[in-house]
Amino acid sequence: MVLEIDKWKIEFFDDGNNGCIRFMDEQLERVLTKQPPKTITEASFIHISAVTGITNEQLVHLRTTRISLRAPQISSWGINNLIKQWISGDRRITNISLTETRNLDANSIVKDVDPSCLVSEAALLRVSFIQRKLEPMVCMGVRSGLRNKSGNLLVLDVCTNSCNIFDPYLLDLHFS
Repeated sequence: MVLEIDKWKIEFFDDGNNGCIRFMDEQLERVLTKQPPKTITEASFIHISAVTGITNEQLVHLRTTRISLRAPQISSWGINNLIKQWISGDRRITNISLTETRNLDANSIVKDVDPSCLVSEAALLRVSFIQRKLEPMVCMGVRSGLRNKSGNLLVLDVCTNSCNIFDPYLLDLHFS
């Protein structure tokens, strides 16, 4: 099904979990203006292969648990706000992959995060289940973990121009 919302042409795939929205390069050059429609902000999965104009401020309004974006306007500050939302319990994250971002700094991404929420890469790898999951996933930057107040774990892989944030316990789940 294809939805037309204002000037956007959106290809919609029903994944059995409130839907998935994918933007294709040939459909649009830049996506999400200042006021994204509710359909986009609340989709279960957003994959945008076109270079997006999404800003740090807009990113925190995407309530989606799975996001894949080429996002040159996203900085360490925007990712820091996503992490703080998750730690405080204000958002869920399954997998967020941001590529072609501004230059990222791992220390800025975890700035003002309670040190008790930080998990070192060495501590992550001491858990055999997580070690097996992460072994085939090479991180060319800094890898660490985060725990929220509920005890949930995320892995944070930060490179110069990309960031992956994911729940290692959900890596085997394949989403549309």
